[in-house]
Amino acid sequence: MRRRNLLAVSRTASAMPQPVDVDDLRQGLLGVGYVADAGLATALACGVSLGRAILLEGDAGVGKTDAARALARTGARSEP
Repeated sequence: MRRRNLLAVSRTASAMPQPVDVDDLRQGLLGVGYVADAGLATALACGVSLGRAILLEGDAGVGKTDAARALARTGARSEP
């Protein structure tokens, strides 16, 4: 039986995530009508840059769903 090396990953520059600029993301969010503070914009930029989900927690009505919708409307993506 042939064994696969599951840890073998190409280390080329194109395989590495490209960072999303926090200020550009804040401007994009502002452009769709959502005002994000620096902390939230940084967390969202990290999630987009890494291609990972972000868990937003807080009381009902603080804007978690609005933040997710605004981020989706910006179309923010990390370019490989």
